[in-house]
Amino acid sequence: MRIYYFFICILIFSCTPHDENKFSLNGKMQAEGNGKVLYLIDAQSGRALDSTIIEDGRFEFNTKLPETPIFVKLKTKYNFLYTELWLDNNAMVFDAKNKSFSQAAIHGSKAQAQSEKLTAQVDTLPRSERNEVLQNFIFENNDNLLGVVTLYHWFINWGKERTEPVYNTLSDANRNTVYGKEIDHFLTLNTNPDVGDQYVDVSLRNPEGETKKISEFMGKTVLLEFWSTTCAPCRKDNVHLVGEYEKYSNKKFEIISVAIDTDLEEWKAGIEEDHLKWINLSDLNGYRGDVAFIYGIKLLPSNYLINEEGKIIARNLRGDELTETLRKVL
Repeated sequence: MRIYYFFICILIFSCTPHDENKFSLNGKMQAEGNGKVLYLIDAQSGRALDSTIIEDGRFEFNTKLPETPIFVKLKTKYNFLYTELWLDNNAMVFDAKNKSFSQAAIHGSKAQAQSEKLTAQVDTLPRSERNEVLQNFIFENNDNLLGVVTLYHWFINWGKERTEPVYNTLSDANRNTVYGKEIDHFLTLNTNPDVGDQYVDVSLRNPEGETKKISEFMGKTVLLEFWSTTCAPCRKDNVHLVGEYEKYSNKKFEIISVAIDTDLEEWKAGIEEDHLKWINLSDLNGYRGDVAFIYGIKLLPSNYLINEEGKIIARNLRGDELTETLRKVL
């Protein structure tokens, strides 16, 4: 089973500044958060808008918001508690008393309500219908934040071919948001190399923090393996890769594991636990790193078998298929 990356949050109203502050957010939750500082973060700028302390399973914000609706992150340090939501200039309620923090019932925001409604609608559709609904939705809202945020949460899943024509319909203002700029960065970098193509070189860091290029390890048969410490099928595959490496590492064969991770210590621990004694690299930017953008990584595990001349000769080999291919090649 492969891990698919996707997430959607939808906004249906244009963002407008306002003078009269009517916003408040009153929350109730389980006691696990008591004593922790809860931060309200502008998702676009990354700027902290406010903070408060959770006491007796309750918290309150009376923040002057720069504009509404606004997409925010509500989180504690290290993301022990974390969720994302839309805020409006209204009195709002966040109810996680009898459910997890990330699944809280949120009241008082028309934008959040519409987001949840559309998400539920999309989740019930077959993929082809879902993509058509989302694409048309972005077309209809290409000149406000709604359109670009929707595309931002789907472009990795969609890939370049579907994303680019939709992105090209966005207004200049939307393209200049943080969301629009990241989508443009993906479209600029993405090459989606396939069997018969040359591999694409990229600079990454090893666990010691040293910058290394993939090209430094070429000139032999190389398995370029994309994985993550949080991907159970990847961890299972690592067991098989260890055996293949032991058989062929003295026969001009190398494995380069590129971790689609974000946490350095978890990455290091995964390398040690799985006994990955080959080349380990990452940019620790997860699915939104340059290497993931270049190779179009949207599911894990993924791999490329590259020959001594740098040409991709196979993709996504696992288990017995990988064993047999390596036997023939080496």
